[in-house]
Amino acid sequence: MVFVSYSSKNSERALQLVGLIETIGIKCWISDRDLPRDHSSWADELMKMLSCADTVLLVLTHDSAASGEVLNEISRASADGKNIIPLIEEDFDIPDKFKYFISKYEWIPSYRYNDDTELLNILRKRLLENTNLDRERFWKVTTSKEFKFFCDTVMKLYYGESFFTLINGMEYPVYCVEASPLIKKASSLNDFDSICDYDNSDISDFEIGEHQDYVNNKWFSEYNRILEGRIRYPDRPGYMLDEIRTDKEGKFVSLTAHVGTYAENVYSTHVLEYEMYRAFLEFGDKDVHDRETWEKLRNSLTIRNNIHQDVCAREDAGFDAQMASSLLKGKWRDTLLSVQMLVILFSDRKQQYEVKCVQRSNLVAVKPGVYQFIPAGGFEILNDSDDDDYDDIELEENFSPGCAVFREYLEEMFNAPEFEGRGNGSIEDRLLKDPRIMEIENMLREGAAEFHFLGSTLELAGLRHELSFAFIVHDGKYSNTRLIANEECKKGKIISIGISEFEGKHSIWENLHAPSASMWEMFKRSGLYDYLNNK
Repeated sequence: MVFVSYSSKNSERALQLVGLIETIGIKCWISDRDLPRDHSSWADELMKMLSCADTVLLVLTHDSAASGEVLNEISRASADGKNIIPLIEEDFDIPDKFKYFISKYEWIPSYRYNDDTELLNILRKRLLENTNLDRERFWKVTTSKEFKFFCDTVMKLYYGESFFTLINGMEYPVYCVEASPLIKKASSLNDFDSICDYDNSDISDFEIGEHQDYVNNKWFSEYNRILEGRIRYPDRPGYMLDEIRTDKEGKFVSLTAHVGTYAENVYSTHVLEYEMYRAFLEFGDKDVHDRETWEKLRNSLTIRNNIHQDVCAREDAGFDAQMASSLLKGKWRDTLLSVQMLVILFSDRKQQYEVKCVQRSNLVAVKPGVYQFIPAGGFEILNDSDDDDYDDIELEENFSPGCAVFREYLEEMFNAPEFEGRGNGSIEDRLLKDPRIMEIENMLREGAAEFHFLGSTLELAGLRHELSFAFIVHDGKYSNTRLIANEECKKGKIISIGISEFEGKHSIWENLHAPSASMWEMFKRSGLYDYLNNK
């Protein structure tokens, strides 16, 4: 969205420019047209829309250069790091107070162009350049070792060492909640439905129109622009965490949830990465252990601080218990639960058990380039209706983590597009009657395969619980099945590594997705690793 900053004396020209820009599909906000006429709130609304904007178009004339309100808008936009396009409408001496804020941007002397067609081409190019530069910078920074080190350091200062997990000799900012020993291995995909407490969850009729508040949210607007449309199904519904319940030993027993959309998860949870990116740009070259610097940095994490607003200070007694409670609840955010699974197949050719992993492609919205185990994805409702209405039966039927992870299995191991939410049909008709799933169900019943719930992993940086499973196939013939990775995998390649060799793959571990690493650790703690290694 482009926020137009101008003098009311030039409103006719400003509206004309808005008309030009919107012909190329870029939304503008201009006070003459879009500001409510409720004079008691116009200033708040104007500042809100300025905060939501991706770019600020400054229509600079004698009149706007003399406007204190325009100067305030540009000052605020500059302080917020907005992209500013100074459009110089008249040939005049620009006051120093404006030059101070716009000197670092390339000016467009529009008065020199013969017609607005030429001007529009220049504006289009500038708007695209601004977006591309921001995006390239974001990817470059967030995939760097410096950013990872910064995030790990900040997470340790924020949460403390007790919420980190030691995995393969390395510390990860991950909180693991292992499964209760009372949760046994499954003989069917639906057996783990028992960990979902349906009676105490708000799984009722869903209407997309009731979940659109994110559209004008500042953080969603900025982050969505950076992601360049990689959020392919923003309105797809899924199950948002309410609470994970544990036993006296802190083991996972059950969960409750409510229905929300992927976009709501993006702006309240995924956006935490963007918040850390902004913090890195401001504090990445400073000593974050310095008390004054740390206080400023911590105060800048407004989204994260709001999520943990009920937790006492780190220095106070009871912090660990209160923080653990906060991490196990979805209060103050809409956090989509996820599912992930270790797929371990016995290879007849190599006579060993092998684990499957991939490197994420640049087409994914989060963590491109990192290695991870597949399948992995949101705990979503994928058998959606054509009219975007979801009845109680659909919502209840999809509240099955086993079915969700095996839908992901078909998508990411067999590149099955029919399970991407493009059609109707029930879990019973579209998933459980799929020949590939029927084969798996038969192997589970006959003991040729095993399906285990390991627990949940929570990466502190992203605060998203991933329900973690292990699918083990003992029948060596199954390893000959042709697996086809989807577009989310770099080069479409699925990597097979012997489980006894995996921890020695340093090139993978240096860039292994934290939830994958912690799922591996829970797999080892469960005894399954030793069990398979000794078979």
